[in-house]
Amino acid sequence: MRDPLRLILLVFVAAAMAACGPTIETRYSYTPPANPSGMACVQQCEASRSACVQEARYSQDMCRLDARRRAEQEYHAYLRTLRRGERPQHGVSYYDTSYACKSATWQCKSEFNDCYASCGGQVITQRFCTSDCNQLTPPVPLHAQVGPTLVNGIAQRPARPPAQTGGEAAAQRPFPGAAAGTEVVFLAPRYRISGTDYDGSEYDGTVTVRAEGGRYRVRWNIGSEVYNGVGTLSGDRLAIEGSHEGDPFHYDLRLFPDGSLMGKWTSGGDEGGSEEWRPS
Repeated sequence: MRDPLRLILLVFVAAAMAACGPTIETRYSYTPPANPSGMACVQQCEASRSACVQEARYSQDMCRLDARRRAEQEYHAYLRTLRRGERPQHGVSYYDTSYACKSATWQCKSEFNDCYASCGGQVITQRFCTSDCNQLTPPVPLHAQVGPTLVNGIAQRPARPPAQTGGEAAAQRPFPGAAAGTEVVFLAPRYRISGTDYDGSEYDGTVTVRAEGGRYRVRWNIGSEVYNGVGTLSGDRLAIEGSHEGDPFHYDLRLFPDGSLMGKWTSGGDEGGSEEWRPS
């Protein structure tokens, strides 16, 4: 008989490996403004970014402290429910949600890039796949660039290749159904999402994305609810249309250089909310 502990470990490792997705690395290059006033503007951008990072880290620290304080309170409330002599089944860590306190420093980078460009500088953004690239749709070689080069947030279309015919032309197409020279932008296959509903309540879940021709099939899993939509990506904007139980909905999301998306959604007329997607 196999060692049960070894078997459990193998299952855990296999599950962990299966959960890993492609790793996309974002690289930036900067061309400063050509005039002194532009350089002075860039210095102000640097100061704003430094302040933004400091504020984001402070907010994260406060979030963790608050979460741990609530965990202590909930743990002691749990202890008061135990009968005399009954041993607790949970420790303080069971109630600790400080792991959910994420840093928002990524947003400081995005704001800095926008500021840098407004000063007359140039920000070139490129994304490269550095591991598990075969899980992308379609698969790409290791260290290949995914998606277009962005110059100050605007996608640069690749030059249209020379005219080809027959099987040679089809082999050059980025995915079935796309014309030769079509701009291809890669989204992650899976995201963790957090959102705010029209009534102010918060929710979370997962989203899976599958490229299909020049569009993306999008599927949300939020609690026991499943939503489906079809998205199109133009530059850094993802627009999604779908319906759920007869009610149409629309998403307008912005794709940030770190691979995350953020934006608004509307459904059934006046109802609306917001969502943030983080690759997982």
